[in-house]
Amino acid sequence: MRDCEPATATLLSHLPGDWGWPILGSAIPLVKDVRAFTQARVARYGRISKLRLGNEYGVMVVGAENFKTILTDPHQRFSARNGYINQLGRFYEGGLLLRDFDNHKAHRRLLQQAFKFSTMRQYVQRLSTALGSALEQWSTNRQFSFHDAIKPLLLDIGSDIFLGLQPTSDEARALNQAFLAIGGGLGSVFPWDLPGTRIRKGLNGRRTLHAYISSRISERRTRDGNDMFSLLARATLEDGAMFSDEEVIQHVAFLLFAAHDTTTSLLSHLMLYIGAEPQYQQQLREVFADINNTPSRGKHSTICRLFKISSTKRCGYTHPFPYNSAHHCRDIT
Repeated sequence: MRDCEPATATLLSHLPGDWGWPILGSAIPLVKDVRAFTQARVARYGRISKLRLGNEYGVMVVGAENFKTILTDPHQRFSARNGYINQLGRFYEGGLLLRDFDNHKAHRRLLQQAFKFSTMRQYVQRLSTALGSALEQWSTNRQFSFHDAIKPLLLDIGSDIFLGLQPTSDEARALNQAFLAIGGGLGSVFPWDLPGTRIRKGLNGRRTLHAYISSRISERRTRDGNDMFSLLARATLEDGAMFSDEEVIQHVAFLLFAAHDTTTSLLSHLMLYIGAEPQYQQQLREVFADINNTPSRGKHSTICRLFKISSTKRCGYTHPFPYNSAHHCRDIT
């Protein structure tokens, strides 16, 4: 069995670092500018240092080899669930990121049933249609807010691909608002569930989203839908194992969150940095020209080159999810 009790100041006293400000620790400078905070801390203390965020004591770990040790975790000593439960558990309990070890693997096997190549290819076609239609309607004025345009578009695409809803339907609109309320609750600095707070609105949004998914599970288990919700409801392993109703709710809700927020952030930062670099813009134009003139079998390598060009500048500055959390668990007998 594993002991995953919280770290203490005494347990981490041998490490370099500091505990930050009274009560808040290093929470404010970390949230304000995670890149600057990390660089300053590495310069002062090295790649491993103790820190405190609110009332939680922990260790900041930087560097590819250190990341590899924690994320591959061959000896199952790091719990992602315990690392994220305080951040995500109130809204996304049961999502794949909040499962560990053998339980995580079992759920991942079932989830993979919804990510087969044939399904992904069909999603690409639907994405291309939706994006092409939206681009034709976007403003060509000099002043254009990409983030304000891409966020609702991705919500509409998510309604189709993940939930099987027409983006213009009343149900889709209501669920999009519920999802946005959950995001607001996750970003709230104040954790108290009080009337009028973002936490309260987020929890109400969670109830709305869960109630909708729950009310449609029986239908999705029997119909031949190819949206993610229907595929997860029908997912079955060789031994007949399926997700329970509660597990379907948890995974559908978390996949919406995991896909939408990271993609919105990634694309917005790509536009920010590429927009400031004329040479990258020209390379992108050349790649798109290659795509139009390249036989189908060669398009894959061209698209990979496009992504490499697009992401090179962005990766040096901003990541849609700037840090990972894990909780060290000691083996005990």
